[in-house]
Amino acid sequence: MLDEMANVAEVGSLLRVEERLRDILAKAGHAAVRDWDTQRQRELPSFELPTRQLSLAEVSGAVLEEWGAHYTLARLLDDLCTFAAEALQTHDLNAQLFAEEAEKSVHLLDVFLNDYDVVVMNPPYGQALEWSIISEADKANRNLYSAFLLRARALLSPVGYIGALTDRTYLLLNSFDGFRTAILHTVPVLAGLDLGWDVLDDANVAIIAGVFSNSRSIQQATFIRCLDTEQKEDLLKTELAHITKGKRGKFTFLVRLADLNAIPTHPFCYWAPSQVREAFKNCKRLEPHFGIVRKGLSPGNSPRFVREHWEVEESRVGMHWWASYANGGKFSPYYRDNSSVVLWRNDGADIKAIGPRSVVRADWLDRPFFQWHTKLYKRRPIIWHLASPRNLFGCFVYIHKLDRDTLRKVQTLYLWPRRRAAEAELEAAQRAKATGEAGAARRIDQAEAVLDDLAAFEKRLLAVIQGEVECDIPDWAEGPYRGGVYDPLLDDGVKVTITPLQEAEVLMNGLTLVTHAGHP
Repeated sequence: MLDEMANVAEVGSLLRVEERLRDILAKAGHAAVRDWDTQRQRELPSFELPTRQLSLAEVSGAVLEEWGAHYTLARLLDDLCTFAAEALQTHDLNAQLFAEEAEKSVHLLDVFLNDYDVVVMNPPYGQALEWSIISEADKANRNLYSAFLLRARALLSPVGYIGALTDRTYLLLNSFDGFRTAILHTVPVLAGLDLGWDVLDDANVAIIAGVFSNSRSIQQATFIRCLDTEQKEDLLKTELAHITKGKRGKFTFLVRLADLNAIPTHPFCYWAPSQVREAFKNCKRLEPHFGIVRKGLSPGNSPRFVREHWEVEESRVGMHWWASYANGGKFSPYYRDNSSVVLWRNDGADIKAIGPRSVVRADWLDRPFFQWHTKLYKRRPIIWHLASPRNLFGCFVYIHKLDRDTLRKVQTLYLWPRRRAAEAELEAAQRAKATGEAGAARRIDQAEAVLDDLAAFEKRLLAVIQGEVECDIPDWAEGPYRGGVYDPLLDDGVKVTITPLQEAEVLMNGLTLVTHAGHP
């Protein structure tokens, strides 16, 4: 059981180790007595009991009713103190350290075994290292703060409350639908103080302080909205003063939980007028009564169709060619300029010509994309198309992510798996040929051709990696070879950085990139 607490520093109570303790005690205590009646067994003639470990309830002097979780932990603490004292006398440092750490774990277990009237938390945000050990993972949208909030319910007394300072993302995001549903049906929200940004000194996160109840009788929640002011404390005092007088201030909202539950995905949109929330209960939904809403043709994020406005000629910006395009972006609570444009000439004919399956197709990436990209960046491309001599293997390299390990990753993470697949196909084809299967000889030829092509590409790639490609590099350049290996420096520019790959012929066949001399 103590081994199972190895991750307690990261996820704490989410491990539910107290449930494991109760399970152990149930199997070793009461359940053992019920399953093995020793007195009755002794009455059987010529029957000799097999050797076995005694249950906790059968230990000499044990009182069956006392073997509960708290009693067990008390005994463990006594034994650990005795163990530590003996270790101190014998100067056994390892034993002392074990006793000290084990005592912390036992005390933590004792905390988890109690029921509390109030649980207060400011849980961590983000992802856990190992979600498989956390039972709340799916309902919590795999976020630590929501997992801790759901976990807290098990620590509450029947009339207990949870006070939590958390990220406010769970209010609206669709991915938190399961979490909101669990909250509404298990620990309904009683009050919320929506604080927003600039609340915690070192946390770049929008905050809400919430109070949740273990009582299923809660029908209504009170929210105070402090998002649109820097004087959050003054606003809160004003709103609380109204509430204490039986009034409701401008920024205080009362919302029925049944109304939130009636809205699809259950967003906690407490600020919406009650008429809007009630419309979801009283009016028919758009689907399937009136129509079907689906995402239409999309250009995706393909640079062929979507660019920044400064990447195209000014005369072409407009609905006749490159139309303004709202393509999302970083969080902006008030205003954000739409800097992107989409290729929309002839009512989006270029996008429609691709078809609905995929905007970016392999046949376009294979050659037209790179030619277009090279022209766009004045023969100084920032995306490089690496390919084997027969183009049976290829990949793209982004110059701003290029370092001394990039080409090694191309070799080990992409080239080698492709080679293993070809080797497996060759072996399968050879077995098929041995059994007389039709077409086996052709499969063998194809697999061998792939392996030969990959071997030729790897040889050229290794020559670049190991700094063996001779090329004309300007004296002012610090790279691309440093320490005898390919270790490019972005400041050297595209011409210098790409030259070894050009000379080694690891770029796509027929593509000559940088040909003229001079400083990049």
